[in-house]
Amino acid sequence: DWSVTPRNSRGCDLAQCGYCIYGCRHGGKQTAGATYLADAQRAGNTRVIARCRAAKLMIENGRVSGVSATVMHGDGRTSRVTVRADKVIAACGSIHTAALLLRSGVRTPQVGRNLHIHPTTAVGAVFDHPLEAWSGAPQTVVCNEFANLRDGYGFRVETAPGHPGLIALATPWLGARSHRREMQNAAHRALLIALVRDRSTGRVSIDRDGRPVIEYSPGRGEIAMLREGIAQTSRILHAAGAKGIQTIHTRPLGVGECSSESRSFPDIDALCAAIAESRVTDNHLGLFSAHQMGTCRMGRDAASAVCDERGEVFGVRRLYIGDASAFPGSSGVNPMVTIMAMAHHTARRIVDG
Repeated sequence: DWSVTPRNSRGCDLAQCGYCIYGCRHGGKQTAGATYLADAQRAGNTRVIARCRAAKLMIENGRVSGVSATVMHGDGRTSRVTVRADKVIAACGSIHTAALLLRSGVRTPQVGRNLHIHPTTAVGAVFDHPLEAWSGAPQTVVCNEFANLRDGYGFRVETAPGHPGLIALATPWLGARSHRREMQNAAHRALLIALVRDRSTGRVSIDRDGRPVIEYSPGRGEIAMLREGIAQTSRILHAAGAKGIQTIHTRPLGVGECSSESRSFPDIDALCAAIAESRVTDNHLGLFSAHQMGTCRMGRDAASAVCDERGEVFGVRRLYIGDASAFPGSSGVNPMVTIMAMAHHTARRIVDG
């Protein structure tokens, strides 16, 4: 089963598209800068400070009173900025929102905990005809066939933006010559990713300089889903007519035309059997985080969550969470629309008092 992925874009020139993740030259990508921030400026009474990093929240008597920040100027100079505010919304992403709260002395038990990341891996395939996977709109197709394998948990298979740089990043290698050979096939290569909904969680803490430190390891359930995701993705590529298929294990597993460093198998069934026994943790497999969620999750009390159902942080009045860190669990899907919905919900609660 497959479907076309909805994308928040408008006015794209598909003859020139393909590099959206690096920035849209046409303004068709409907980012927050092109939509919400532009709307706020048009509505008036809004100041946007660019190249500005929030260092610490100012908290007085259990209530937020503003933000201390640093601005980087074009010539490299920096300036300190203090913003006094009756209300503050933290929306730095699940890694940096937790770090901001921790730097600011917010020490409720769940801050930084419950990190979900959608652990993701890829399978590469070589075809006879050129694909140029870096051309055209990226990530256009998703397969939801395996999204509900066990009690609402599973994985999704998605097309990946196959830019040469990303292919180079994901392709295992044991030497410069082998890596060059792999990259010479880049125009004929397709990449599919298996994105796992994770039940296990990690944690964000801060180092002595206040920078985020991330701890995360896939649990038994995620390991099983990763293996099954690699196998099913390999079968999809095989059915599509790939002449060579290769995993991104440190020593790849492959069938057909694959690198000389791969463990090669005689057919797709033998490959999938080997995948089922393969190690997928401790640097034995290339893993990526597609999305980060949690760390300041929404819930009923400070013992189990960081903010309440309105997004207000327990123990710090008028401080709100407005991003994916408020997720109470892993979404299992690309979380953009869910983030927007939760932020809208919290914004309405703030406006309504």
